[in-house]
Amino acid sequence: IQPGRLAATVFRMATWMLILLWVAGLALPLSFFHESLSKPFVADVYLQEMEDAAGLRQDGIHVQLSEDASGMPQLVPSVREAESLDMLPGEYEQIKVNWPRHASFLPRAMTSNPAGTELLVADDFNLYVGALMESLPPAPPDVAKVPPASMEPAEGEPVPPALRGLLSASAPRGTVEINFHRATACQALEGQALRDVGIVCSQNSTSICRILVLTQRGRKIVECPFPEPVAEGSPWETALAPQQQSWDVSQDWLHVSESESVESLAANTRCFARADSPSKGGFRPDAAACAMLGTSAGRIVQMREALADSDKLIPLRILHQRSHPSGRGSLSLMNGRYLLTLWGKYSSISAFDARRGSLIKEWRLPTHIRWLMMSGGGSSLFLVGIRGNSHAG
Repeated sequence: IQPGRLAATVFRMATWMLILLWVAGLALPLSFFHESLSKPFVADVYLQEMEDAAGLRQDGIHVQLSEDASGMPQLVPSVREAESLDMLPGEYEQIKVNWPRHASFLPRAMTSNPAGTELLVADDFNLYVGALMESLPPAPPDVAKVPPASMEPAEGEPVPPALRGLLSASAPRGTVEINFHRATACQALEGQALRDVGIVCSQNSTSICRILVLTQRGRKIVECPFPEPVAEGSPWETALAPQQQSWDVSQDWLHVSESESVESLAANTRCFARADSPSKGGFRPDAAACAMLGTSAGRIVQMREALADSDKLIPLRILHQRSHPSGRGSLSLMNGRYLLTLWGKYSSISAFDARRGSLIKEWRLPTHIRWLMMSGGGSSLFLVGIRGNSHAG
């Protein structure tokens, strides 16, 4: 008989168990125990389809009441199956695109001017600009010409696509194409990685435009003059345009636990201050629906200038949130009110009322193309996707 042996064995086993628990506590994050011990608060909420005072019909949505990264309750919309969505209406037309010739070019973001006549594309470090043109085929002699003789283009002559609306429905339609040329740079963009771009123009003079560029990994927005195309063969060290304005994007609202970052940008051209010359006026995001940012966590957030610091953008409200993000070049504001969002992984486009913060409708896109970027201007939507090994414009 060995008195105390049982007690010593129990004490030794308890000591080893305590050591193992300490090691497990150091190896596993606290969120693991929090999620395993607490059941998240989740409930289904259904919102009925409604019509606002302006007669704009808004789809009903199904949302879930759950928790965000900090444990606070939030509404997360439930995404419908893509097959159940209506196909995006309108006539699809492929644009012939002549991309920059250097082998390292890869488009990262795209935007268009409010009129939909010029497109701006960004790769990692440079900007490229191009104007949409159409080469009309020779017209048959029996086709009536609707436009006045002074407006009728010569056969084979490139014309802006806006003129297409003046031609009769029976008139032959040519091929719309665009040639992208390297654009003049801006001083504030030297050495910066470009994440997304936007264009805003003066409402009283549409020829006066600015570009807004999201840089510094989504931490800064820079305003520069609208770039001009650089002649082919010109050296890369071209004259730099001066910076007009810049804003620091507040980072406190981003979820650090999810490594959330700002990925996309949309700007409202109605927030362009009155300008009578190219050197005056500029973008003023001092109200709601002026600037929208999309994040890697699937959030779309309205931003505005801080009252205490006009050089800083702060969040105003969350417009939308879903589990998968919208990538670069996926946000576009049209007519100063409607925010269009491309969900590339889901092959769909959502339309939001930027003033009310409500979802209007969501449409599906052809699924045989991997959609990368989208922009809207005039009465057109421009989308870039990959079909096989080539870009589809």
